[in-house]
Amino acid sequence: MSWGPESLLSDRYRRHRQVKYKIQKTTVAFTVIFGVLAFGQSAHSQTARVALETYEEGPVWQIMTFRTAPGKTELSLKNIATVWEHQLKLAVEKGVLNDYKVLTKWSSSPDDWNIMVIEIFPSMASYDTFWEDWAQIDAETVETPEFQERFGRLEETGTQFLGTVFAREVRLKPQ
Repeated sequence: MSWGPESLLSDRYRRHRQVKYKIQKTTVAFTVIFGVLAFGQSAHSQTARVALETYEEGPVWQIMTFRTAPGKTELSLKNIATVWEHQLKLAVEKGVLNDYKVLTKWSSSPDDWNIMVIEIFPSMASYDTFWEDWAQIDAETVETPEFQERFGRLEETGTQFLGTVFAREVRLKPQ
């Protein structure tokens, strides 16, 4: 291997080819990505069009699940009635929620939920302002001295919050 000007030229040429190859590779990658995105956007809009022909979007359900300690389900429901019931009724009156539901079931395993609270929002847009609306509801319910006194008398239940799921109700159109 020589260290003269020829080797410098060949090194430059080799680096030039490497850069050119990387540029070509990048160009191909961007072309592929752009094509996939364009196709995906087209497919998404087509899917949305087909979906709107198949169903109408309905309210959005926020579904929260809880697991109570053994023998504490009734006490947990009493606490929910004391805390959330007033808030949820007020939220319905103010139009923040369409409706709400509290469901119970027998747990099928030690890790399973046994209380479910569902809050039904008119739309996803109404959920976007939920925390602002809920702060106003808190001010009228849980932040009052009367409620604070009642809240202080609640018994500990060992209830665990397991998680939240959002689901949109759809109304199917006859085909």
